[in-house]
Amino acid sequence: MNRLTYQCCLFAAMALCLCCVLMVSSDLYDPTRSGKWLYLLYTLPVLVVVALPLLVWSRSSAFDVLSALLLLFMGWLLIVGRPGGIWHSEKFLYFSVSFTFFWIVKTALLANTNQSTFNPLWIPVVVIVLLGGTEVILGQLQILDRYPIYHGIYRVTGTFFNPGPYAGFLVACLPYALLVANCPVSTTAWKTLSWLGLLGSLLILAILPATQSRAAWIAAACVLTYFALQYYDLMARLQALYQKRKVLVAALMLGLVVVGGMGSYGLYRFKEDSADGRLLIWKVSKSILLEHPVIGTGFDTFQAHYAPALAAYFAGGSDTPAEQMLAGNVPWAFNEALQLGVELGFPGMLCFLAVVVIALTYPLKTDPSKIQNQIVLAARGSVIGVFSFGLFSYPFHSPAIVLLFFFALAVIAANLKSRRISKGTKLLPVLNPIMALVLVGFSAFGLLQAPKLDEAYWLWDEAKSLYQIKAYEAANESFEEAREVLHTNGLFMQQYGKCLQMAGNYDQALAVLDQSGEFYKDDFWYITLGEVNKALGKAGEAAKCYEQASAMVPHKLYPKYLLALLYEANNQKTEAKILANEILTSEVKVMSTAITEIRQAMQDILSKSMVESGNEERKVSRKTLKPSAPSSPLKGKEVQR
Repeated sequence: MNRLTYQCCLFAAMALCLCCVLMVSSDLYDPTRSGKWLYLLYTLPVLVVVALPLLVWSRSSAFDVLSALLLLFMGWLLIVGRPGGIWHSEKFLYFSVSFTFFWIVKTALLANTNQSTFNPLWIPVVVIVLLGGTEVILGQLQILDRYPIYHGIYRVTGTFFNPGPYAGFLVACLPYALLVANCPVSTTAWKTLSWLGLLGSLLILAILPATQSRAAWIAAACVLTYFALQYYDLMARLQALYQKRKVLVAALMLGLVVVGGMGSYGLYRFKEDSADGRLLIWKVSKSILLEHPVIGTGFDTFQAHYAPALAAYFAGGSDTPAEQMLAGNVPWAFNEALQLGVELGFPGMLCFLAVVVIALTYPLKTDPSKIQNQIVLAARGSVIGVFSFGLFSYPFHSPAIVLLFFFALAVIAANLKSRRISKGTKLLPVLNPIMALVLVGFSAFGLLQAPKLDEAYWLWDEAKSLYQIKAYEAANESFEEAREVLHTNGLFMQQYGKCLQMAGNYDQALAVLDQSGEFYKDDFWYITLGEVNKALGKAGEAAKCYEQASAMVPHKLYPKYLLALLYEANNQKTEAKILANEILTSEVKVMSTAITEIRQAMQDILSKSMVESGNEERKVSRKTLKPSAPSSPLKGKEVQR
């Protein structure tokens, strides 16, 4: 096998990994995510095996500044860890897969010095464009009801669980589509690719409005601005025009500022409650970060700390009525840098920001053919797209976007204009095998875990289906079988605890919910814990759980309703009456049949209280009117009559 053939095979294996975005496992729980990261665990070893000779013997691999920062970030992630062990986190699994992918891509690009005939990097680039186009087509088919929709409200999700990450993935693909659209058209093949890139770009831009993702619209605007500045040298053209037409350029810039301001205001008003809700999330997340500034709360543990912090924020009294109506359960901070800060502390957040800054600002090598430079600029555009999208959303919750982000970092790292740390030193022969061993370890661990996780997620999906038909005992058997693998998955353990409660296994449910709380907490978790404590006769503990659930989402009536029923059952008439009045006078966010039933139950409590009060008053009145000894026979008879 000659060198070009080997490189083509290697880059084809990279493209195979990138195809994870299309994977949806309908027989697993959370099919759009689990299908993707399980696919990565199975396909990464293929790439590692193909790349192993290169990783061990390459004389080009080196620790540039970007690679060193990324290695430091992953090292800090391992040091901080996670309750129950970092190795049990699905998010860590696809982060480690993406880091392995990064190192292989970077090493392959550094070794690919002869590009006179064909640059194999075009293989994954074109595949990314095709994947973006495929996702657009699937989104259009969803609009026409010709492809399954993976969201209960939105119609356009592609192979994602939500239109947000779907739009974020398309934005990450957009720079590569623009690159291909502007590739040289010297031959028929290149001309075909150019038209393909143009079509992909137009399709992506056409479907983004349908996703209603403002974060993606902002990110797309950033990508297009960067593309115009870099590919068309827009700034130099404006400077040249400014020398001749200063007033025109000034008016143009003023117009852009006005249009940008109006556009930002329009985006805010488009979903004003959603924007204000993000501000509340950021405010609460900042408070968690300040409480854990050094090592954070642990990787992938945001869900376990946000809801209690939200309750504490409302208890502090600095909230507003509008914020109380916006409160809800969120497993993300809607800002990746802030969420990494919460989970990894300031060192982790700053390391991540340093990776992005170096990737976007560090000087690049110049390539005589210029085509390599254009690919690197497209990679920078992709980093800009993912990062700007991540300022308002949660791209790192999606394995496909994380992999695409690390791919772009690898392309940039291989083209940084800097003296490499290990180049020309005696460390290189030692560092390469060490890194190869680390990467083989990551991929081997993932491959060993994949079958176990595959079966566990299948059991989880089966348990969910059995729970929905109220076959609680059978569902608990599936939950228990999957527990060995998923015991650190907070959502899984919470659902297991709820199923145990419904089956009447209260002691076991209490133990499972306690363990679940280390990884995932929301108002539903506290409500379930309250129901379990109530069934066990622990009325005080149940009341605390209901109060905490109500404090997290003050506008929800259900926790207050349960607390009122608890007071009524324990003969705490005054507390029940006060809470019933509060529920009946509360503002309702969304009217529903359940709200009507809750209000009727509270009205019944008040009516019963009024009847009992009336009876009590009549008893008191009779006791007051009955004389102990009549003053005269006549008066005594009158009273008796």
